[in-house]
Amino acid sequence: MRVCIVTTVHPPTDGRIFHRQAVTLASQGHEVFLLHQKGEGEETRDGVSFIGSEPPPNRAARAMGARELVKRALALGPDVVHAHDPELLQPSAKLCRRARVAFVYDVHEDYVGMIDHKEWIPGPLKPLAKVWVSRQERRYVRRADGVVVADRQLAEIFSKLNPNTVVAHNFPPAALFPRPEAGAREEIVYEGSISPVRGAFIMVELVKRLRERYPRLKLVMIGTIHAKEEQIRRIASEAGEGAVEFEEPVPYERLHERLAGARLGLCLLKRNRKFLINVPTKIFDYMACGVPYLASDFPNIRGLVGDVGGRLVDPKKIDEIEKIAAELLKEPETGVALGGRGRWAFEQKYNWDVESRGLIALYEKIAKKRGKDLVEGNDPVEGKD
Repeated sequence: MRVCIVTTVHPPTDGRIFHRQAVTLASQGHEVFLLHQKGEGEETRDGVSFIGSEPPPNRAARAMGARELVKRALALGPDVVHAHDPELLQPSAKLCRRARVAFVYDVHEDYVGMIDHKEWIPGPLKPLAKVWVSRQERRYVRRADGVVVADRQLAEIFSKLNPNTVVAHNFPPAALFPRPEAGAREEIVYEGSISPVRGAFIMVELVKRLRERYPRLKLVMIGTIHAKEEQIRRIASEAGEGAVEFEEPVPYERLHERLAGARLGLCLLKRNRKFLINVPTKIFDYMACGVPYLASDFPNIRGLVGDVGGRLVDPKKIDEIEKIAAELLKEPETGVALGGRGRWAFEQKYNWDVESRGLIALYEKIAKKRGKDLVEGNDPVEGKD
């Protein structure tokens, strides 16, 4: 089949969209196009054809341009449009139905719940925004030929709206995470968006305390600061010279080079609705690199991975976190063994090669249905109004 993947928000090399889904679909023999808004240009990579357009000047323009992006995708004559952002839901559902093209909706996170944490949305408007997004989901998700969600908790929500819902966790692709070589750096690492709600302050406090016993230890935060940047940098500087380093995001295909060999990986998220639903991908990245992790003890995390490859902690109890971290630093062999168990679990279960089976099966189902419908002359989306 010809598949057009569309995104208004994400870069073309996004880990979920490109490295996992697009590359997998191309490897299955599908003709895959990826339409994005991160700059004009066309190129082909790993069997995926990128088609880019200039980024919109603001969020309003991005939302308004979603319909045009779907039209561009449909102009390529696809069998399937796979949409990755909430503003693409309505135009994709409507235009694909009209064009008799299958539509797959991809849900990265709990979009309704995340509205509370969007600083750019004025407080008084957030309740209205949540109602609007919820209504859009209830109305249009049921029209999709398939829904792909990033977590089991999201599946519980969206399977009630559409029975053709499959889970595709963001587990790392095995090809991008070769077995790490032995060796260790005096580093604690964090990778991902940097903000207070993601534990920026508690991570700095942790390394500040640990350096009293391990003065060469440093915290390396790899990612973009998304909130309170001035305050985060000021507090980091107060932790001591060389205690905290900030690095730009690393291309996903090179992430293992940066993480492997660290003493600990951190994921000390504060409790909120998003983090109680989405399981952070960084945990699996740490496991793939053989790096033992300290992560917030939330039910969704414990339910999926338990404490395989790391330790789960209460993110509000810095003394407890410090004690566990110090024990792992004091006994390197314990940390190595813990990281080794995480790597083993990644190889056996928590990798994209295993996880992609649901996505592949969904597309096989769509292909079978479309082949049958087109032969019989039926409308592939008949009855979805």
